[in-house]
Amino acid sequence: RSILLGSGRKKSCVLCGIKDARVLAVHHIDHQRKNNKLKNLTWLCHNCHHEVHYDKLSAPKIVEKLQ
Repeated sequence: RSILLGSGRKKSCVLCGIKDARVLAVHHIDHQRKNNKLKNLTWLCHNCHHEVHYDKLSAPKIVEKLQ
């Protein structure tokens, strides 16, 4: 979280665009929690984050958007 906060990136969900900081989470694009390189991190709201991890039908399409 601190890496993204210090990067100057726009603080909003990259999928739905919500800007409410209370619902934003950091997502590791490659799903490797130890890979904290800036290019592997992005903001997702809790709803989109859940879809990326648990919705087997839409997850591949969402992952394409993130890369």
